[in-house]
Amino acid sequence: MKIFGALLLSLSSTGALAQTAEDAHNQHMGRLADTALNAQYRYTMAAMALADKERDASLKDGSSKADGHPTYQMALVTAERAWLTYRNAHCENVGLEYRGGTEEDEADGKCVAEMDRKRTVELKALVDGMNH
Repeated sequence: MKIFGALLLSLSSTGALAQTAEDAHNQHMGRLADTALNAQYRYTMAAMALADKERDASLKDGSSKADGHPTYQMALVTAERAWLTYRNAHCENVGLEYRGGTEEDEADGKCVAEMDRKRTVELKALVDGMNH
């Protein structure tokens, strides 16, 4: 009986270590995705600031007319705020599939990391599109 109890304790602690390692890996991947997203956002915002300066110059020299649209920077800020609201609500919904379970936070976190990676690509595409 003592051997069975020791085996059970050993198996449960091994499972806890594996879960902890997996959790640490998921958190690390989430931080990497967040860092990449923030860096790309800063880069994209800098490109938008440059586009706004060029637009201002073309308005001043008369080569372009006012069109009533927001600046590139304001459009990006508005889009990013809306995207963050969507991402957070969507990923919370994804996590609710596991409501009350140990995997709820993990599913939510994985969703955020995946959406951050996709948004990083979208932000890069905005800049690439401006350069063509």
